[in-house]
Amino acid sequence: MQDEAYEEKWTEHLTEKLGRTPTDEELRTSMRQGAEYYNIGVTDSKSIIKAVDLENELRGQLKQDGMEEAEASERARNQAKTIAKWANDYDKKDLMDEKKVGGLRNQVVNQLVNKGAMEKADAEAQANRVINLIKKQKGLS
Repeated sequence: MQDEAYEEKWTEHLTEKLGRTPTDEELRTSMRQGAEYYNIGVTDSKSIIKAVDLENELRGQLKQDGMEEAEASERARNQAKTIAKWANDYDKKDLMDEKKVGGLRNQVVNQLVNKGAMEKADAEAQANRVINLIKKQKGLS
Protein backbone atom coordinates (compact mmCIF):
# COMPACT_ATOMS: atom_id res chain seq x y z
CA MET A 1 0.00 0.00 0.00
CA GLN A 2 2.76 2.46 0.89
CA ASP A 3 4.44 2.33 -2.49
CA GLU A 4 6.01 5.19 -4.41
CA ALA A 5 3.06 5.67 -6.77
CA TYR A 6 0.66 5.97 -3.82
CA GLU A 7 2.93 8.46 -2.10
CA GLU A 8 3.27 10.42 -5.34
CA LYS A 9 -0.52 10.65 -5.73
CA TRP A 10 -0.82 11.92 -2.17
CA THR A 11 1.95 14.45 -2.72
CA GLU A 12 0.25 15.75 -5.87
CA HIS A 13 -3.14 15.93 -4.16
CA LEU A 14 -1.86 17.72 -1.08
CA THR A 15 0.24 20.12 -3.13
CA GLU A 16 -2.84 21.08 -5.13
CA LYS A 17 -5.01 21.34 -2.02
CA LEU A 18 -2.50 23.26 0.12
CA GLY A 19 -0.97 25.37 -2.62
CA ARG A 20 2.48 24.19 -1.54
CA THR A 21 4.46 21.01 -1.10
CA PRO A 22 3.21 19.14 1.98
CA THR A 23 5.52 18.59 4.91
CA ASP A 24 6.66 15.04 5.60
CA GLU A 25 4.31 14.97 8.62
CA GLU A 26 1.30 16.14 6.55
CA LEU A 27 2.07 13.51 3.94
CA ARG A 28 2.52 10.71 6.51
CA THR A 29 -0.68 11.70 8.34
CA SER A 30 -2.74 11.69 5.14
CA MET A 31 -1.27 8.40 3.97
CA ARG A 32 -1.94 6.84 7.38
CA GLN A 33 -5.52 8.08 7.19
CA GLY A 34 -5.80 6.59 3.71
CA ALA A 35 -4.50 3.22 4.87
CA GLU A 36 -7.64 2.78 6.98
CA TYR A 37 -9.75 2.89 3.82
CA TYR A 38 -7.48 0.43 2.05
CA ASN A 39 -7.92 -1.93 5.00
CA ILE A 40 -11.73 -1.93 4.57
CA GLY A 41 -11.52 -2.78 0.87
CA VAL A 42 -11.27 0.61 -0.85
CA THR A 43 -8.15 0.01 -2.92
CA ASP A 44 -8.23 2.64 -5.67
CA SER A 45 -5.96 5.52 -4.65
CA LYS A 46 -8.31 8.18 -6.10
CA SER A 47 -11.21 6.74 -4.09
CA ILE A 48 -9.07 6.65 -0.96
CA ILE A 49 -8.06 10.28 -1.39
CA LYS A 50 -11.70 11.30 -1.92
CA ALA A 51 -12.73 9.35 1.18
CA VAL A 52 -10.08 11.08 3.30
CA ASP A 53 -11.20 14.45 1.95
CA LEU A 54 -14.80 13.56 2.83
CA GLU A 55 -13.75 12.51 6.33
CA ASN A 56 -11.96 15.84 6.83
CA GLU A 57 -14.98 17.74 5.49
CA LEU A 58 -17.38 15.86 7.76
CA ARG A 59 -15.12 16.42 10.78
CA GLY A 60 -15.07 20.15 10.06
CA GLN A 61 -18.87 20.25 9.80
CA LEU A 62 -19.29 18.34 13.06
CA LYS A 63 -16.84 20.60 14.88
CA GLN A 64 -18.62 23.64 13.47
CA ASP A 65 -21.85 22.21 14.91
CA GLY A 66 -20.19 22.25 18.34
CA MET A 67 -18.92 18.69 18.65
CA GLU A 68 -15.65 18.07 20.49
CA GLU A 69 -12.61 17.20 18.33
CA ALA A 70 -12.27 13.55 19.42
CA GLU A 71 -15.94 12.73 18.95
CA ALA A 72 -16.10 14.66 15.65
CA SER A 73 -13.04 12.77 14.37
CA GLU A 74 -14.42 9.37 15.31
CA ARG A 75 -17.88 10.05 13.93
CA ALA A 76 -16.52 11.56 10.70
CA ARG A 77 -14.17 8.59 10.22
CA ASN A 78 -16.98 6.08 10.73
CA GLN A 79 -19.35 7.95 8.40
CA ALA A 80 -16.71 8.36 5.72
CA LYS A 81 -15.75 4.68 5.92
CA THR A 82 -19.36 3.60 5.54
CA ILE A 83 -19.87 5.94 2.60
CA ALA A 84 -16.59 4.80 1.02
CA LYS A 85 -17.65 1.15 1.28
CA TRP A 86 -20.98 1.88 -0.40
CA ALA A 87 -19.30 4.07 -3.03
CA ASN A 88 -16.85 1.24 -3.72
CA ASP A 89 -19.79 -0.98 -4.75
CA TYR A 90 -21.27 1.49 -7.26
CA ASP A 91 -19.84 3.07 -10.39
CA LYS A 92 -21.06 6.19 -12.21
CA LYS A 93 -23.35 4.17 -14.44
CA ASP A 94 -25.02 2.55 -11.41
CA LEU A 95 -25.54 5.93 -9.79
CA MET A 96 -27.36 7.21 -12.87
CA ASP A 97 -29.74 4.21 -12.76
CA GLU A 98 -32.69 5.25 -10.57
CA LYS A 99 -33.55 1.62 -9.77
CA LYS A 100 -30.05 0.97 -8.38
CA VAL A 101 -30.04 4.29 -6.54
CA GLY A 102 -33.40 3.35 -5.04
CA GLY A 103 -31.92 0.06 -3.85
CA LEU A 104 -29.00 1.88 -2.26
CA ARG A 105 -31.39 4.38 -0.65
CA ASN A 106 -33.41 1.50 0.84
CA GLN A 107 -30.24 -0.17 2.09
CA VAL A 108 -29.14 3.02 3.86
CA VAL A 109 -32.60 3.67 5.35
CA ASN A 110 -32.92 0.09 6.58
CA GLN A 111 -29.50 0.14 8.15
CA LEU A 112 -30.21 3.39 10.00
CA VAL A 113 -33.67 2.34 11.16
CA ASN A 114 -32.61 -1.20 12.14
CA LYS A 115 -29.74 0.13 14.22
CA GLY A 116 -32.25 2.31 16.03
CA ALA A 117 -30.25 5.34 14.97
CA MET A 118 -33.26 7.30 13.73
CA GLU A 119 -36.87 7.27 12.66
CA LYS A 120 -37.74 6.38 9.07
CA ALA A 121 -38.37 9.98 7.89
CA ASP A 122 -35.01 11.13 9.30
CA ALA A 123 -33.32 8.03 7.87
CA GLU A 124 -34.71 8.83 4.41
CA ALA A 125 -33.33 12.37 4.58
CA GLN A 126 -29.98 11.01 5.72
CA ALA A 127 -30.02 8.41 2.92
CA ASN A 128 -30.50 11.17 0.34
CA ARG A 129 -27.56 13.04 1.88
CA VAL A 130 -25.41 9.88 1.73
CA ILE A 131 -26.35 9.24 -1.90
CA ASN A 132 -25.43 12.82 -2.79
CA LEU A 133 -22.07 12.37 -1.05
CA ILE A 134 -21.45 9.12 -2.95
CA LYS A 135 -22.35 10.81 -6.23
CA LYS A 136 -19.96 13.64 -5.34
CA GLN A 137 -17.25 11.04 -4.66
CA LYS A 138 -17.85 9.62 -8.14
CA GLY A 139 -17.81 13.05 -9.78
CA LEU A 140 -21.54 13.20 -10.55
CA SER A 141 -22.44 16.35 -8.65
